[in-house]
Amino acid sequence: MGVAAGHAPLDELHDGWGSLSDETRAYVESLRGDPFAGVEATRVRCGWFEDWESDFEPNWATDGEQPESVNPDDRLKEHDEILQPLREQVREAARQGTAGAVADSIASWRPWGFSLSEVARPVHLWWGDGDALVPRVDTECLADGIAGSTLTILPGEGHLFPVTLWRQILAALA
Repeated sequence: MGVAAGHAPLDELHDGWGSLSDETRAYVESLRGDPFAGVEATRVRCGWFEDWESDFEPNWATDGEQPESVNPDDRLKEHDEILQPLREQVREAARQGTAGAVADSIASWRPWGFSLSEVARPVHLWWGDGDALVPRVDTECLADGIAGSTLTILPGEGHLFPVTLWRQILAALA
């Protein structure tokens, strides 16, 4: 089994709740209290998915917070042979609206229903040290919580590293 650039469960992250903004904390608390009522709030939070084309603008993952450096994912998108398949993938994912993104978001913020310590199979974890979407603490939490896991930190890679490193990832899982 493998996880590439994956988030950890909020309840197992060291200071997971403390690291949330006031707005996100309020959202997660309401979502956990009544997930059905939280669907609309989640739909609003996933509104970016309806404007998916903005994901292909420079600094898409950082909202321009790092203008002095080039995001590794922006470097990947400079190559048409990578950019065009990415556009097609996101276009297809967004074709029916935000439903999938909403379901994924709700599932990730709510309790997972199991502890990482209950995972009984070896898991290989990959994380790029230039990932602007998944903090290193998430990957380290997964590695610490899953006995026998293998963690590979990829220097200079961003969130989209599986696009170019998929062969290595699949070979490690074989």
